[in-house]
Amino acid sequence: MYIPPAFRVADTSKLAAFIQRNSFATLVSHDGTAPFASHLPMLFYPVTGSYGTLVSHMARANPQWLLAPV
Repeated sequence: MYIPPAFRVADTSKLAAFIQRNSFATLVSHDGTAPFASHLPMLFYPVTGSYGTLVSHMARANPQWLLAPV
């Protein structure tokens, strides 16, 4: 995704703080005919991985999990 320089945030500590304050994400996928979106709870582990690690959960009752590639 292109982000114009005026809106780009390069400070990873600011990004980490934003993610921790806003602990949800919208996952958008396409089922072949229309977009499908779900709000998912997120946990952020800032010291795991090069830039931190995001972990989430999607309920099996949510049909969007069937759209995930195998």
